[in-house]
Amino acid sequence: NNPSDHVKRNIAKGLPELIGFFENPNKIAQDLLDSLQTEKDTNKMKGSAYLLSGFVKGLGVKFIEDMNIFGFLEQNVEGKKVSPTIKLAIISLIQALIENLGKTFEPYYLKVLQILMNFYGEQQEDIRLASLKCTKIMMSYLSAFGVKEVLPQLLKGIEEKTWRAKVASISVLGNMAFCAPKQLSSCLPQIVPKLAQALSDPHPTVQEKGNQALSEIGS
Repeated sequence: NNPSDHVKRNIAKGLPELIGFFENPNKIAQDLLDSLQTEKDTNKMKGSAYLLSGFVKGLGVKFIEDMNIFGFLEQNVEGKKVSPTIKLAIISLIQALIENLGKTFEPYYLKVLQILMNFYGEQQEDIRLASLKCTKIMMSYLSAFGVKEVLPQLLKGIEEKTWRAKVASISVLGNMAFCAPKQLSSCLPQIVPKLAQALSDPHPTVQEKGNQALSEIGS
């Protein structure tokens, strides 16, 4: 329940070493996943997300499939009935898994990116910013193979209808230049024309972000 994300993150990192001390870690992990769907307090919800990521790392990546974690992540992405708290819970869990599992979680990155991109066009700013922050964290863990996997999805995001979704995709593309310049070098012929295209978008914010992303990549 500590309000510090730094404390939550460190507890999650220490958990895998302690798995042997829990009588039924599988059940605890399942209870944590269930609590993410009902918890109203954002701070406690983040705590559950980080704890769950620690249990997943301790029990093994295979546990993601056994618990059907992606069932929870995917079924609550779209629809007006999905509460903002649930959307934040999804983003918090994805971020915790990325930070705690690192490259071990990379085989799921494309799936995760598709989920996060659903939130890029959200009107609620905290959800939109959380999804964008989470995507940027994911980019920092990408290998050369991972970049080639997720890049087509990001380029596709620039074709989105809503200007907010376009802006988010453009921001992530610009950020990739800092995260993985060597991996990106061979992909620049795909990225630059797409960003240049954004400069002629009718929405001024899309134009501005396109210009900013091109400057970041050019640097």
